[in-house]
This record gives sequence, C-alpha cells and structure tokens, in this order.
Amino acid sequence: MPTSAAASAGALRAQGTTAQDHPGVYGAADVEAGSRLYANQCALCHGPNGEGYAADNAPSLVSKTFLESASDVFLRTSIARGRPGTAMAGYGADIGGPLSPRQVDGIIALLRSRD
Repeated sequence: MPTSAAASAGALRAQGTTAQDHPGVYGAADVEAGSRLYANQCALCHGPNGEGYAADNAPSLVSKTFLESASDVFLRTSIARGRPGTAMAGYGADIGGPLSPRQVDGIIALLRSRD
C-alpha cells in the first residue's frame, strides 16, 4: 500500500468510518494479502468463499446486507478481539492471536473487495 493510502487507512481507523465511504483506500496488494490470510485463518469456519458454515453458526461474510451494515471498526474488533458468546475467537496479536493489526486490515480489505 502506498504511503498516502496507508495514512488514509489509518485515518479511517481513527475516525471509525468504513472503507465503503472511502473507495480506493485498500489496494490490490492488501486484498491479495488478505486472501492468503483468510484461506489460512478464516475459511475453516466461514467457508472458502465466505459463505458461512451452519455447523458452528459462522455467518456469511459475503452477504450484501452484512457487508453494508458492518463497519470496518466492527470487523476489526470482531477479528482481533472475537465475538463474546459465539464461536468466534480473537485473532489479534495483542491478545495472543496470530494476526498483526496490518494483517487484520488485509482481511478487511478482502471482505470490502467483495461488496
């Protein structure tokens, strides 16, 4: 991601706004990195294409309604910290998970590329 895009993404995180409101913030390299991370960390529960998995109630991540209603802040928190009361564990490095904040943003970039 070019420096200006990185700064823009950081500003969005600080403001709590979504990438949908600011097209072009996530670049092709972010989506590609997110795709690899998704395959390794998310696909087991959410399905290889994000369609969800009924056995553990993992929701679809490609639903237009979901993508329009979930802000980047919600996605970031859900990935990094988990979702209490669900099977969704936290994957953020700050709580012992395998993903850095930049890697979490890569997964968000992938999800945003699908809407």
